[in-house]
Amino acid sequence: MSRFGVVIINYNSPEYLTPQILRLRKYLKVNEGDSIDIIVGDNSRNVTASNEIHKICRDNNCVHIKYSFDEGDYSSHHALALNATFAEYRNNFNSILLIDHDIFLFDYSDIFLRTREKHFAGLAQLKMNKTYLHPGIMLINLDITRDIEFNFLPCAGMDTGGRMCYVIATRDV
Repeated sequence: MSRFGVVIINYNSPEYLTPQILRLRKYLKVNEGDSIDIIVGDNSRNVTASNEIHKICRDNNCVHIKYSFDEGDYSSHHALALNATFAEYRNNFNSILLIDHDIFLFDYSDIFLRTREKHFAGLAQLKMNKTYLHPGIMLINLDITRDIEFNFLPCAGMDTGGRMCYVIATRDV
C-alpha cells in the first residue's frame, strides 16, 4: 500500500478550491488500498478568503495549513509556502504532487502509478540554458529522492522552482 500526497498552495482564491479538490479525488487513480491526502497551504492575506479556505478544507477532509509568507515577490511567497509544506510532509508519502491552485484535472490520470520508477514528473522549463521543473504541476517520487534537499525558491531570471535546475544538473535524474 502506498500513500500519496497532493499539495496545493492557495493565495486568496477559495472559489477554485472545491472544484479542484473534487476533480483531484475523482480523476487521480491509484491502486486499491493506496491513499491520497490533500494538503492546502493557505498563504492568503485576506482574512475572509482564508476563513473560507479553512472551511472548504474541513468540509472536504483536507489538511489546512495557514502561512503568512510575504518576503520578496509572489514567486518567493509561493516557494516559501511550498518549502514549508514539503519539509513538513515529505516523510509521510511515497510521492507528492505539487499543483497550483488554478490547475484542474479534466480526465483520469495515473501519474502516481506511472512514475514509480521516475524521480520527477512535470513541465520542464528552459531559461538561461538551465532546465528546471516549475512546481505548478510537479510530481516528486520520494521513494527515490527522499535524500535530496529541495528548494523551490526562484533564482535570478527564473520563476518559482528555478533552483530545481541545480538538483537536475547535479544528480543523475
